[in-house]
Amino acid sequence: MRTFDIVLIKPWFESPLRPNFSRILENLISKLRNSEENIRHYFIPRKTSSQDISFYFKASKIIDITNKWPLPYGLLCIANFLEKFGYSTKVVSLDYEKRKLKSNKESWLRKVLTKYVKRSNIIGVTCTSPEYEEAIEILKIVKEIDPTTITVIGGPHVTFLSKEVAREPCVDIVVRGEGEKTTLELLNAIESNKSLKKVKGITFKEGGKIFFTPPQKLLEANEIPMPAYHLLPKNARKKFVIYTMFSRGCPYNCLNCVETRFWKGIRFRNVNSCIEELKMLEEKFKVQFIHLADSYFFANKKFVQKIYRGILKEGINLLISCNIRPDFFKTIQISFLKKLVTKTNFIEFIMGVESGSDKILTILNRKHTIEDTRTSLKTLRNLPVFIRTNWMVGCPGETHQTVAESINQMKYLFSKNYMFDAAPRHFVPLPGLEPFYKPSKYGIIFRKFKWRECNRFLPIHKTAWLSEYDIFSYVLLMHFIRLDYFIKITNKKDEINHILSNIQLFS
Repeated sequence: MRTFDIVLIKPWFESPLRPNFSRILENLISKLRNSEENIRHYFIPRKTSSQDISFYFKASKIIDITNKWPLPYGLLCIANFLEKFGYSTKVVSLDYEKRKLKSNKESWLRKVLTKYVKRSNIIGVTCTSPEYEEAIEILKIVKEIDPTTITVIGGPHVTFLSKEVAREPCVDIVVRGEGEKTTLELLNAIESNKSLKKVKGITFKEGGKIFFTPPQKLLEANEIPMPAYHLLPKNARKKFVIYTMFSRGCPYNCLNCVETRFWKGIRFRNVNSCIEELKMLEEKFKVQFIHLADSYFFANKKFVQKIYRGILKEGINLLISCNIRPDFFKTIQISFLKKLVTKTNFIEFIMGVESGSDKILTILNRKHTIEDTRTSLKTLRNLPVFIRTNWMVGCPGETHQTVAESINQMKYLFSKNYMFDAAPRHFVPLPGLEPFYKPSKYGIIFRKFKWRECNRFLPIHKTAWLSEYDIFSYVLLMHFIRLDYFIKITNKKDEINHILSNIQLFS
């Protein structure tokens, strides 16, 4: 019996290429970073009382996302949109299903897919580049179980490579870009047996030919749905990283990010809908923490002020995290940020520093400098808020000298107690980014790789000046700079050294 109009599936994330030591290292850093000694060290210079430090000690554990599963955010938004038009949708997280069944991959994956193929004629899968091979594996098994099942794939990776993806025998339809309207039109067409050529925003096979329909019109701002959180498994909601987006897109055009290419412009949701979502998460789902994953939450000052007033008015006590740029002070007053932090529970700012080299920042078109980073972090130092920074190695134009500048800046910012943590990773020239299509222009040299390797654990390229080994080694060095910083504060050097000495790097 078919019980769902469409089943939407999020692939599991478990890269076989992630070195085992990186998991151990991240867990060690998480333990030390959230220790009471480190919380005191970080917050005492921010003139925080002992009573408040106890609050931040508890909060640090709540907002830590180490070992949590990625939320199937896009699928939940599509599901919510479809439900309003009367369609029944099931959202499946294979991270959850895998851990629930606790069996070997072939056994659990086929068992899960068999269950859902029997319950719907249409199976949709989303994927980023690292998930693409898993997504294709899912659809291959779906076709083996029932060749008549209509298979759909969407997400940023296939948006930019839709014609190549549509040639896969197991793929019937590729959804390009924003998925809500296109999926609705697709279901309408299938239900009424109409030609798919009238559905905008898809690439599909018919009669051995590939057809590419015109782009789909983007949703109006007030049409953008919140995620259908009620579709998450009730007994595992705390295992997901709960996040949402109050806007889609970004006003910037950085070389390292596909946001601008995928969303095309920036749209802000209805403020009342955003506040309603926060209230629902707190009251109905008992969520304690949410990350606002907007590319730049402060892109529209008036919008943020309305969100702030709405949170105050409704008495919302969720702990909230958001993204902030190093040059925020050019558009957002520190006095407003102080109110945001002290009168509502904005407890964490995540800053995309990306590099300590102005040369690299210019190449990436970041529109900020390392001096902006130092100024902003120094300005934020007096606020009782967790400040995390993101860094990249192996960017276009990267040399040993530019990496040294990043490392020196990271050490300096840690020494000044300007940031709570710093997360390094390597640059990935993904589909949708110009370095992917024109690598020689940016000094990028790809090695042979599989899509699942685009996961920020092991580099898939070298630059004209750095080998893959250099890039990997520098990222690892930055991780150990983090670890060394936390070890010194917590005075657990002997204990940690014992653990590290027993790590087999690539086991």
